[in-house]
Amino acid sequence: MKLSETGFRGVYKRFCIFPIEAAKGLVDQYQGYQKASHVLCYGYIDRDAGLTLEVLCCCDAEDGKVSFYAGNDEVSMKKRISADDDTDFYIINDADDLEKMFKSKIDIIDSYGAGEDVEKTREMEFLDCLRDPSCIDDIQVHLLKDGNGVEVCWARITGLLEHSFIGTLLNEPNQDFGYHYGDSIGFFLHKTEDGKTIAVSDMNPSIKLKREDLAGGKMLKDAVDSLYKDPSEEHLIDVFELLRDSYVWVPCTAVLSEKDQKDWDELVKSVGDDLELLKGMTLTNSDNIRMIPDILQKDDDYYFPVFSSAEEMGEYGEGFSKIEVHFLEAISMAEHNEKEIYGIVLNPFTKQFIFKRDMFEAMKNSKSRIVD
Repeated sequence: MKLSETGFRGVYKRFCIFPIEAAKGLVDQYQGYQKASHVLCYGYIDRDAGLTLEVLCCCDAEDGKVSFYAGNDEVSMKKRISADDDTDFYIINDADDLEKMFKSKIDIIDSYGAGEDVEKTREMEFLDCLRDPSCIDDIQVHLLKDGNGVEVCWARITGLLEHSFIGTLLNEPNQDFGYHYGDSIGFFLHKTEDGKTIAVSDMNPSIKLKREDLAGGKMLKDAVDSLYKDPSEEHLIDVFELLRDSYVWVPCTAVLSEKDQKDWDELVKSVGDDLELLKGMTLTNSDNIRMIPDILQKDDDYYFPVFSSAEEMGEYGEGFSKIEVHFLEAISMAEHNEKEIYGIVLNPFTKQFIFKRDMFEAMKNSKSRIVD
C-alpha cells in the first residue's frame, strides 16, 4: 500500500515496514543494514516537523515473513514524510511483541502527544481535504471580517468545541483582522454552493466588554447559568471569552516561615485558653507567606478550583485564605502545581464549568474582549 492511498492514518501510531531505500543514510548504525531489505518504523506526528517515522531496526521481509535485526537504543533516526508519499509499505497489525521490544522509544514518542481534543480531530476524515499533507493538524482557514476581503491563512488545531475548532494562526494576515501570528482563533466548517468544504473564522468580535462589566463575577456566573439552560455552542463561547478577561478567586492555605510560625505560636501561648484575646492583636510577618492553592480530586483526576466571587465559596471557603487573580494567572498556577491538573473547575459546588488543560494554551493566546 501507499501513503497516497491510506493518508497519514496508514502509519500513525503503527508499526510499518518500508523498503530500506526509503531510509537511506538513516540506518548505518543499525545491525544488519548492509544486507537487510527493509526497515521497521513507527509513525507519529511531530506538531512542528510533521508526519514522522521513527526508524527502529532493520529487517528482512519475504513471502509474508519478517525477521528483525537488533535495534539500537543509543540512537534515534527519524524520517519526515508526507501523507501523499508514493512509497510502498506494509502495516504490522499484531504488534504486542514489538511494543515490548521498543517500549523505551515508544514512550519517548508518546511525549509528542497533542492532547485529547487534537487526537479526536485527527480521526475526523472530513478535515482531510483541508490538512497540510505533512503537518496534519494545520488547516487552511478563510478569515472573515466586516470591511475586509476574504483571506486564507494556516491555523494549527489546538482545541475542539461541539461544532467548531480552536487553532493558532501560523502566519500573519495581510489585512487588519485584529488577530496576528500566534493568536488563538475559533473556526467552523462551511459547505460552499459547489459542495466544497472550507474552514471559516468569523473575526467580528462576539462580545465587547468594559472592565467594570466583569466586576464581582456576576456576568461570568450568569453566562454559566445560561450555558446550563441552553448548552449551545454560542453560550459555550460566551463563557470561554468571559473567562479570558475575568478575575477569579482561588482558595489557598497560608504557610508561614519557620520564624513566623514560632512567633504565632508564642502569641497564641501568651493568651492561654482565652483565644478571644487574640481579637484586635496584630502580628507582622518577617518573611513571605506561601499561599498553596487547594486541589480537588474526582476519581483519578485533579482539579484546580476557582470561584467567580469569594462569596461563591460558601462554607468551603471558611477554612482557606482567598486570593483574587486574573484567570490567565490561575492557568499558570494550575500548570505549575505539583499535581498533574486535569483542568480548572469554576464554581465546583454549584453550577460548575470545567476548563480542561488541553485548552490552556488556546486561552493564553486568545484575544481580550476588553474595550478601554
